[in-house]
Amino acid sequence: FEYCSQLIEVDTPKLSFAGGLAFRHCVNLEKITASLETISGSVFFDCQKLYDIDLSNVKTVGNWGLGQTYALKSANCPEVTSLGIRAFVSSAIESVYMPKLKTIAYGAFYNSALKGDVEFPELMSIEQNGGIDTGCFYNTKITKFTAPKLNVITGDVRAVERSGILEQCTELVEVDAPSLTASYRM
Repeated sequence: FEYCSQLIEVDTPKLSFAGGLAFRHCVNLEKITASLETISGSVFFDCQKLYDIDLSNVKTVGNWGLGQTYALKSANCPEVTSLGIRAFVSSAIESVYMPKLKTIAYGAFYNSALKGDVEFPELMSIEQNGGIDTGCFYNTKITKFTAPKLNVITGDVRAVERSGILEQCTELVEVDAPSLTASYRM
């Protein structure tokens, strides 16, 4: 269905896996009914009008999975444990609920509309790479970042130093990550 600009709604209630480039660039897709557990690859990347998708069973959002979704305002993902590279990049996501999230790849919320307090009670690691524009929460409007179990930021030292996880978060007033043992550029 990639580049299927006339597609507006998908009703596949038994679909549990969406992979590859299945709905990428379906710019008019607004609603999908499915029982998704995995969003792999760039499945919904650039689905600009997507506003209605049930994420309650999703365990993994892969690389670029929901990037550039300009109508999706919140991500209620009670079962998600990992987010891939730029999973929500440049999206309209303003709030997230991800109580089981354990790992985040670089740029997951880069330049998204995420704002307010964000809390990841089970988050243990954030992956950074050495490239530019890799900050996980770069340029978001979050005010408080809470991750009590965050204890490692992976990537070589230069990668961590060059790609601030919370860089350009101009409204950030508090970071609560008591288990993080090393001081990195955040």
